[in-house]
Amino acid sequence: MSRIPLIQLIEEKLPDDGKPWIINDSIMFSLYSIFNLVDRNKITNDITNLKQKCLRITKFDIKKDQYHEVVLRVARECPNLEILKFSQPKNIYIGVNDLIISILKICPNIKFISNPYHGETNPLNDETVIEIVRLCPKIEKFVLRGVSLTDKSLLAIANGCPELKELYLTSITPLALSEISKKCKRLKILDYNIKVVY
Repeated sequence: MSRIPLIQLIEEKLPDDGKPWIINDSIMFSLYSIFNLVDRNKITNDITNLKQKCLRITKFDIKKDQYHEVVLRVARECPNLEILKFSQPKNIYIGVNDLIISILKICPNIKFISNPYHGETNPLNDETVIEIVRLCPKIEKFVLRGVSLTDKSLLAIANGCPELKELYLTSITPLALSEISKKCKRLKILDYNIKVVY
C-alpha cells in the first residue's frame, strides 16, 4: 500500500535522530488532520510508525488560540510531553484554563509550563494554578508572569511542587515567600520582580 503524502511528509519532518522533538503549528495541524481522518475511518493505512514518532514529541509551542481541539487530539498521541509553552504575543487565549487542565490530564509528565501572559492579558487564576499543581507534581519550571495570585495558589505551589527548580511570578506575599523558600528544597530561581505584597 502506498504512503499517504501527508503522512510521509510528517514522518520526514520528524527525523529519526534520537532527539526529542518540538512541534510547531504547521506540524500540529498536519498531525491533527491525519489523526482526525483515522478517527473517522477515512484513513486505513498503518500509521504505527507515525504514532511511534509522536512518543518522542516533548514540547508543544502553542502560538494560536483558535484550535484547542487540535492541540488536545495531538496531545493524546504524545504522552511524553514535558514542556507546554504559550508564545504568541497579543493573543487572548480564550478557554486556555480548560485547555491546560485537559492537556495535563492526558500528559502527566509535564515539567515546564509557561503561561499565556503577554502584555496586560492573562487568563490564568488561582483555581487553575491549584489544579495545575494537583495534576502536575513533577513540575520543575513554572512561569506565571502577569497572573494575580493569592496565597491560596502560592501555598499550593509550596506544598505540591517538590521538584520545582524555577518559579517566575509577578508578586508574592511574605507568607508565600517564606513557605515556598522553605518547602521547595530544589528551588534555584525564585523571580518575583522584587515586588513583595504586604
